[in-house]
Amino acid sequence: MTMPACDLALEHVAAGYGGDDAVRDLTLHCAPGTITAILGENGSGKSTALHVAAGLLAPRRGAVRAGDHTLTATGPSRTAWRARVGFVMHDPDDQLFGSSVCEDIGFGPVNLGLSHDEVGRRVDEASAALDLDELHDAAPHVLSHGQKLRTVIAGIVAMQPSVLLFDEPTSGLDASSAEAFEVLLLRLRRDGRTIVLSTHDVDLAWRIADAVAVLDRGRTVAQGSISHVLGSGAACACIGVRTPSAVAVCDRLAAIGLMPRGMRSPRTLSDALRLVAPPTTHPDGVSA
Repeated sequence: MTMPACDLALEHVAAGYGGDDAVRDLTLHCAPGTITAILGENGSGKSTALHVAAGLLAPRRGAVRAGDHTLTATGPSRTAWRARVGFVMHDPDDQLFGSSVCEDIGFGPVNLGLSHDEVGRRVDEASAALDLDELHDAAPHVLSHGQKLRTVIAGIVAMQPSVLLFDEPTSGLDASSAEAFEVLLLRLRRDGRTIVLSTHDVDLAWRIADAVAVLDRGRTVAQGSISHVLGSGAACACIGVRTPSAVAVCDRLAAIGLMPRGMRSPRTLSDALRLVAPPTTHPDGVSA
């Protein structure tokens, strides 16, 4: 389903738990219909920033905006905000409430006050989009971690938000499930959704993100297009982030004269390695 474009902005936000601010003067802008990755060490404020953006934690200072809606004490209700901004938590078990996958997917739409027919339509549509039709009546507690994650995402998608937030979404996924999740994120972006995810995986960020923000001790230390912020080992070293594997390979190729300096690195390590050893072609025309 194609969604209307909507940006997300946190402007000079301070927020935290107890008496301490986990984020301080945090400014973040995510363009509509893009994927933004938030990088940073543990304790840098990634999860807190997402909790503020989701409306789960009120900022002490600053403003949070999605499109033309600003989240304030006198602004839209939390329910209205969550219809616009969906949040997938780090642990999917924290968001599974129903006795079946179908009931869980319908939980959000029901709480939006939608009609029975509209709830059913959205549940069917989200189930199909997340490949959950065969698990329609399954109990959530018997699902694999990847299936639980897809169920939670389906429940959020069924509310039809324009912005989707993910907190460390690939943590706990096996390689095939993580790859399928990346494909899903790219499809959601093609549908027009604005996606923001926190991650420790700089290679994941390089593969799929359009933009990146790097946090350190609650502040943004770098923000911009993925190629500008992470496009060279030197740029990564300046902000204390590991160089993406594909970028590191291309930096080395440029250093020994096998690749023009300044040429953008491919998105994947396998594509970068093909620059060193391009696929051979057998006499029958089949590439090795």
